[in-house]
Amino acid sequence: MALSAVAANISRTTIPLDANWRFIYAEGSSTWADTGQDDSKWEIVSLPHTWNAFDGQDGSGDYRRGTGWYRTHFTLPKEAPGQRVLVEFDAADKVADVFVNGKPIGTHTGAFARFRFDITDTVNFQGDNVLAVRVNNAPSQIIPLSGDFTQFGGLYRTARILLTAPVHIATLDHAAPGVYLTQREVTADKARVDARVELASDSAEAFDGTVRVRVQDAAGQTASVVEAKIKLAAGAKSEVSLPLTITQPHRWNGLADPYLYRVTVELLHGDDVVDTIVQPLGLRAIKITPYQGLFLNGEHIFLHGVCRHQDRPNEGWAISPTDQVEDFHIIQELGANAIRLSHYQHNQFFYDLCDAGGMLVWAEDGFVNEA
Repeated sequence: MALSAVAANISRTTIPLDANWRFIYAEGSSTWADTGQDDSKWEIVSLPHTWNAFDGQDGSGDYRRGTGWYRTHFTLPKEAPGQRVLVEFDAADKVADVFVNGKPIGTHTGAFARFRFDITDTVNFQGDNVLAVRVNNAPSQIIPLSGDFTQFGGLYRTARILLTAPVHIATLDHAAPGVYLTQREVTADKARVDARVELASDSAEAFDGTVRVRVQDAAGQTASVVEAKIKLAAGAKSEVSLPLTITQPHRWNGLADPYLYRVTVELLHGDDVVDTIVQPLGLRAIKITPYQGLFLNGEHIFLHGVCRHQDRPNEGWAISPTDQVEDFHIIQELGANAIRLSHYQHNQFFYDLCDAGGMLVWAEDGFVNEA
């Protein structure tokens, strides 16, 4: 197999897209995505950003709900040719139309989930690229239809360019990691976990390789490792399931012991690492009964918690990691051991804080009040 299928010794590269955006709140037209569009009089902003940071915080419901345009420029590193290029947004409220160099790339609907588009065939590998996004938060039939909270318009979470090898762990399954770790059994003696890895080829050549899944404890010692040989036809998609067993697992036990393993999934061609995904793993058994409540690793616990929204005064939903850490510490200080994340999918950063800090989480979707 030719080298063009794998990009030897190159794993993923991310390029932040948080600074140097131009913004205007106006309907405009698709020509505003063109490379020659004059945006010199538009407002200079950085991500995260919302146009409702002030008018959306008084509870009156008369905040601006319409269309805003964002534009920025980016260049690719010298090693980019031969790789796949994707643009990734952590959220946009609530419809986002994405353009690269004036060409429409795709539309994402929904205000709370990460989304990606493959832009390999549209980018300029040798020079400047223009990324434009039209965002609309007008009332529509996209949930949530209503609610007792402001739906802050804009690119209110961060964004980035993602580079992968032509054959890679899947990137376009709703912008998920492409790795799914399902716990089948967790006891004091043994933990059984199924690792499902989705694979995708954007190469014109067949691929022979290996998928390796390694579980490491907090000290970096290997707790379990499995491998599977895989063959992937040109342009094909596939998945591989690898069962893992961890003996005498150190279990995640809430505030008392929020212990996390580190799972590294690698796609290899020979000795070359083609792609890598790293995920945390907390091994725990949870049981809920209607009359006795919740049991964590066989021990009954009472849940004491709060509900949390993702907004701040004068920031709306466009909050920083520092804001989220402060929120988490306030909730810790209250003595909570559980959090209900109202009423939608929150930033993955906050779920990671909960995992590492021992909080049990009630995660909701955006289905509020009515269909």
